[in-house]
Amino acid sequence: MRIKIGDKKIFSDSIKMLLDVDINIERLNAITFDSRNVEKGDVFIALLGENSDGHNFIQECVDRGASLIINEKIKADNIVEVKSSKKILIKLASLYRSQMSCRVIGITGSNGKTTTKELLAHVLNGSYRISFTKGNYNSTIGMPMSLFAIKKSDEIFIAEIGTNKKGEIEYLSDIAKPDMALITNISESHLSNLKDLNGVFEEKINLFKALSHEGIAFINMDDKFLSILKKETQYNHITFGFNGDYDFNATIKEDSNSLVINGYKVIIPNSSNLHLYNILSAFSICTTLGVEIKDFNQKLNLFEMPSGRGDLIHINEFIIVNDSYNANYGSVISGLRKLSGMYANHRKLVVIGDMLELGEDEKKIHKNLYEHINHNKFYRTYLYGSLMHELFLEAKRQKTENDIRYYENQEELINELQTTLKPKDILYIKGSRGMKMENIIKGVA
Repeated sequence: MRIKIGDKKIFSDSIKMLLDVDINIERLNAITFDSRNVEKGDVFIALLGENSDGHNFIQECVDRGASLIINEKIKADNIVEVKSSKKILIKLASLYRSQMSCRVIGITGSNGKTTTKELLAHVLNGSYRISFTKGNYNSTIGMPMSLFAIKKSDEIFIAEIGTNKKGEIEYLSDIAKPDMALITNISESHLSNLKDLNGVFEEKINLFKALSHEGIAFINMDDKFLSILKKETQYNHITFGFNGDYDFNATIKEDSNSLVINGYKVIIPNSSNLHLYNILSAFSICTTLGVEIKDFNQKLNLFEMPSGRGDLIHINEFIIVNDSYNANYGSVISGLRKLSGMYANHRKLVVIGDMLELGEDEKKIHKNLYEHINHNKFYRTYLYGSLMHELFLEAKRQKTENDIRYYENQEELINELQTTLKPKDILYIKGSRGMKMENIIKGVA
């Protein structure tokens, strides 16, 4: 991860204030914690990670021309020793953020936060001067690093805020200081640390709690957890959902690729494969910020899905729905439902890998997918991973008539797909990061 500094003067002043170190603005380019990305003039922060220690690459960064190195072990010319590199990063990000006047839109949720962030950035760019967290850099390191991309001239910064354990949303929200906030939904994610859905809700809601008195919370009224927040009075709120009395009320137009939101027709491009809530939540925020419907539709038509989050890959005369980036219970159900409504009269093959980090109820949660797979009646469903074996056994117990198969070896699964896929087939691929489902895409390409 390498972030180009948005305002070199503010950044260098923050370095001086925090570390009492002068840094040459003319040489300053970017900041990174990955030694492989260091270029001449960059600031390198040596962090101790799970798999590597940035301190082992300090000399390499010196040789590459780093203008400043922040670390915990060495003190020398252009090398500053601190007690905690991570704490300095957080203090530096907070100080930098405090000197920026742009509005911050914070986004979190169990599913769809990266796609919604990318869609928002795509639509708002042009109407506003914006910057935003790149890729999936939403962690306790990635999100603060992304703040350094903000320019003094920016009007909006879109901050994707992630979590996998209690307290991280509050921690990151305190740094980002959002003026507007969206929680996409509440679903079974990171239950190994957050315990249950109530734990997920209590963690995510910290984004709304971080809003100022003038801040605005965008509430998904179709989510049973989030809908109760309409009664909260500690922050302003704007509601959205389908078929209800909301600030932004959407209906699905029958036999059409469009939504009607507050009487306005929103065209859904077939190529984008966007979920309806991505569109509705983005529309709610963009309209609140003054974006015209014609501009929203125009930008929506040109939007490209982030890789691995439902983007369509056309190859070998069949289509891959690449939803391989990650998976939890809610996102799998959503993906299957979306697939069911796509491309009538085409064979649809489903490949699902284990959903990880679901805690002590992980086997039960996997079994619960049975009804959703059985109901949709896909041409064939392939299950991969030890936890998916629980779902396979449940399907056998239920004596399903659907063709559901289990593979414990990825190569065998790829070989089976290679001999099965035909022109015009739709292949949907989903699974947690640890299952490396992208290898299946490479195998059949």
